[in-house]
Amino acid sequence: YFVDQVIVPSLLYLLVAYIQFFVDPAAVPARSALAIMSVLVMRTMVNSVYQSLPQGSQRMWLGDFLTTACALSVVAVCEFGIVQTLMLIEKRKSAELAGLLKSKPVAERLKKIHDQDGVTVLDLLARCKPEAGRPSDEGADHLAIPDKGIVDLDVD
Repeated sequence: YFVDQVIVPSLLYLLVAYIQFFVDPAAVPARSALAIMSVLVMRTMVNSVYQSLPQGSQRMWLGDFLTTACALSVVAVCEFGIVQTLMLIEKRKSAELAGLLKSKPVAERLKKIHDQDGVTVLDLLARCKPEAGRPSDEGADHLAIPDKGIVDLDVD
């Protein structure tokens, strides 16, 4: 009775909990549903088995089996949380890298001006201001330098 009604279904739900490892990490609703539903089903099975078994001071293998299966389901949920946290960190780092790559041509042009004029980069940056009349994000490729006028920062 317990093999058909408890052990096989609990193994199947444990398998469902670990199927989430093969789902795309970006598919958050699917992964969370697979993880949480299996924990809830396992917990319900544990409750129903403990209600049907006689109470006693001895440990029963069926109770240990279900507790272990439930713990493994919870580990799968914890893995889901870790993956989501790491994906957020990776997304933030990727945005930082994109910003650095976007500013690389401007930095290279400023270095070229620095090398030509012998002015320190900090002094050059202190003297620079975005071109008047342009929003700061559009004016990133032009700077007004007092002794040079408007300088096009596009890399040649």
